[in-house]
This record gives sequence, C-alpha cells and structure tokens, in this order.
Amino acid sequence: MPCRTLSFSSIKYLTLVVIPATALAMSNGDDPPQKNYALQLAAEINPLITNLPQKGVSCSALIVDLQSGSTVVSHQATKLMIPASNQKILVLAAAIDQLPSQFEFRTTLAQAGNDLRLVADGDPTLGDPEVAGTSDDPLTFIDDWARTLTSTGHSTIAGNFLVDTSILDEEFVHPTWEDSDLIKWYGAPAGALNISNNCILLTANPGPSAGEPALWTLTPPCPLVEVTNRCVTTDPANNDVPLVGRRKGTFELTLSGKVSRTSALQRVSMPDPNRFASAVIRERLTAGGVSIAGQTLLLNSKTDNMPSAAAVIGVKATPLASVLSRIGRDSQNMCAEALMKRLGYEWSRRHNVSPAQGSWPTGRKALKQMLTKLGCDFSQLTIADGSGLSRDNRITADYLVRVLTYMYAHEQRKTFLNSLAGNRTGGTLRRRTKAVPGEVYAKTGYMSGVRCLTGYVRSLDDHWYAFSIMFNGFRGSSAPYNRIQMEICKILSAPRNGSAE
Repeated sequence: MPCRTLSFSSIKYLTLVVIPATALAMSNGDDPPQKNYALQLAAEINPLITNLPQKGVSCSALIVDLQSGSTVVSHQATKLMIPASNQKILVLAAAIDQLPSQFEFRTTLAQAGNDLRLVADGDPTLGDPEVAGTSDDPLTFIDDWARTLTSTGHSTIAGNFLVDTSILDEEFVHPTWEDSDLIKWYGAPAGALNISNNCILLTANPGPSAGEPALWTLTPPCPLVEVTNRCVTTDPANNDVPLVGRRKGTFELTLSGKVSRTSALQRVSMPDPNRFASAVIRERLTAGGVSIAGQTLLLNSKTDNMPSAAAVIGVKATPLASVLSRIGRDSQNMCAEALMKRLGYEWSRRHNVSPAQGSWPTGRKALKQMLTKLGCDFSQLTIADGSGLSRDNRITADYLVRVLTYMYAHEQRKTFLNSLAGNRTGGTLRRRTKAVPGEVYAKTGYMSGVRCLTGYVRSLDDHWYAFSIMFNGFRGSSAPYNRIQMEICKILSAPRNGSAE
C-alpha cells in the first residue's frame, strides 16, 4: 500500500460545480493526466449528488485523492449534518490514536478477605457471541472463574459480592435518545459492567396444547427479570409469533399474543447494565458451585480501592481490536458508547482529574483533543454521543474526511481499516459492496431521513480515496441514496487507465 503523510494544508477543499462533458474535451492537452482524471471523476460524480430523487434533501459530500492530497469532489462539505452512525468514525479513530496498540479491557475477579470482588473495566463485549466466537455459550469465562474458586477450596464466600463500577459514571442512557429506541437492542444502555450486549433474549414455546399458557426461557438467566405471561398456545398451522415488551425503567417484561412454534423474540435491552451484569454473573457462579452468603453491592467510588492483599481469581481480557470491529463493522451502538466513555476515563486520568471517570462529557473532551489536533473547530460541532443514535449530533463531511486522512497516514492504519465494514471486511456493507470492483472500507449511517457513508475506496490500480457522502431530510426509503453512494464507490474504484494492471 503506498502511503504518504499528508498535511491538512495540502488538501485543497474546493467547491466544484457540475462539469459538462464538453468542458473535458476543451481541457488543455498539456494538463497532467492526474488533473484530467480528477475532472473526469468530478464530471461523473457531481450529477449524482446534485440531481437527487427528492427536492429539499441536503447533501454534503467530499472526496479527496489520498495520493496527491487534492480534492476530487466537494459539495457543501462544510454544511453541518446529522451523521447517524458515521459518528462512530470519531470514536474509532480517537481510540486507535489515544490508546496503546496493545490495549485490552480487563475485567478482574478477586477474593478480598471474606468478599468476592469484581472490578469492571468498561468492556462492552462480555458475553457477546460475536466476540466470543461462538453462538452456543459466550459466558463460559464465568464457569472458568467458578472452577478456579471451587478447585482451590473457596466455593463458599462468607461475605458480599462487591462490584466495582467506578471507572465509568452511572448515566447509562443519553438524555437525547428517543424513548421508542430504549427497549431495543440498538438502544441498550452502556455501563462500566456490560454483559450479553445488555440485552436479554426471551424465547417463547407452545404449551402442551392449544389454549394453554405459553412457556418461556430467558438468555442469559437473570433473577432480576420478571415476566408477566399473557401469551397463549395456538395450533402450529397458524404460525403465530408473540410479542415482548418492557415497562420503562424496569426489568419487568410482558409476553403477549399467541405462539404456535418456538420463537426467539427480539432482544430487549435492560435498564441498568451494572445491576443486570452483576446479577447474571452471580447467578452463573452459583450454578457453577460457588455460594455467596452476602449481598451484591455496587461500588461507584474510587475511594474504595481493591485491597492490596486481594487474590486474583481470573481476568477476562478483550483486545481493543475486537471492540473496534463490533463498532465499525457491525455498528454496535452500546460498544461505541462504552468506548467513548472509556476514552473519557483515560482523558481525565491523563489530565489529573480526580476522580478519573469516564462519561459522555469526558469522552467529548477526548474526541475534542483529536479533532482540534486536526484543525477542526470543535465549537462548530455538536458531539452528543458516540454511536450516532442521538439526532442532536452535527458534523461536516470536511471534518470526517480530515479524520480519514489522518488515519490513512497513521501507524495503526491497518487496524483502522479492519475496523470498518466493506467488501473485504464484511459487516453492514457486506452485501451492498459486492458489485464494487475495488476495495471499500467504510462506516454506514442510517436513521429516518438520514443516510450517510464515510470511508475509503481503493481502486483496481491501487489508488486510494477518502470520502464522506451524507444525505439528510429525505422521505421514505433510503434505497435511492444507497444506490448513489454505491455508484460513487464504483466510479472511484475504476482504474485510471481503463483497465486493471
């Protein structure tokens, strides 16, 4: 991969207009081939982003040639837009830039006197089957802890189960998120201790005969969750699928409707991730033969540190790259929020803030540190959250491409590329990019009226482009705007000389 360090002053952010084909024919024959090819690209791409399927739709787009540092297309590149999940680009880049390359989340279980103590590290992927690499049972690490305790003669804990969650604050749900999103998996809260994506899966099964109450199971088992069962069994030929709901702010689920066959329903988010994960872990330890006599107590103050004499039972370590891929490839919102807060903890620790703690405000300071370094005016932006779930976020294509340009020249460029979705890495772009002949590494972004795509295209003749194409304000389906983005990727991926070398 050819790589040249680019300064931001070398990137010429020009506002290009639609260039008629006749203008290309009139260009000076002595112009460098690179310039002529850029004009050709602009002539093909500009009509796609100016002649949109609906009136009143805002488009902000910027495409930069990463080898020359010149602008290929710029259309309202400094216009503030709702980025949706393109917001995650900021968290991914800041994490790679500000954390050590070998960084790991480390969740530690230890025995401290009569107590069993769990120290959370903000890991958002405990019990995540995608990260665990298995769909069967991603919680076996808890079984390992239980076996260590029982095999060393510590199967009975006389004291309490102390859970230290002080690394992150306890504002689990962002105040600007919409209520309708909060029960869904993509609206799950983010805590210092997270498990199973902070969601529970209710599986409904038919009872012995029609008319009888449905049967149900929870994954993972959690004693905090209460289920009100209003679902009845029907004939298998009916193909009835029940519904599950949760009362706001509680662990109370309602199973309703009819069930005719085994149905794994939509995952439901849990309101307090620290309490939920603590209960799941304790339940699993108990099932593994560990008896805890005392209470489960959550500690959110740095004043109650781990005693120096504590004996470590086990550490669940998760490499940063595993979390990055869940955020970039799979667009996992909760992972992005937890990582943003974890960056905030690191920022507050480096700046001697006492107590050092991760939160959305300190996470914003970490993102500001990166963006300011890149010449971005942070006062012009609105950084509400890390996932893009908030409709209050505002950023420009200009600033997103600055981040991409910086990461292209970064020593951890490969890590950044591998965290993005595309036709080489999979994830949310696996299907959409199949028809693109070159390589695409990008982050999708979608919510009602918003469709964004930000990333890189590597052409068939090994030329790299950074791009951000954002649409706001359309009505109905996003399919026409998806097609525009993919068509632009196809245009950029074509070889400059007309055939791949």
